[in-house]
Amino acid sequence: MRRLVQYAYGVEPLDRNPIPEGGPEWIDRDLYEVVGQGPADLSFPDARRMMLTLLQERFTLKSHIERRELPV
Repeated sequence: MRRLVQYAYGVEPLDRNPIPEGGPEWIDRDLYEVVGQGPADLSFPDARRMMLTLLQERFTLKSHIERRELPV
């Protein structure tokens, strides 16, 4: 589920973006199969917005973005 949140927010782990933190304990444990359908000309930004909407509606996802100083 954490990977779906990353995708919905455009967080690319290979670009060294921070991984979303927090959430319930099942977020890294339970597996879900998400099947969606959109128009044939669906763009990646539109697909991400659709995924975010799905997560907000079906999983009651609530999030906020904050900056943190971390050791390097």
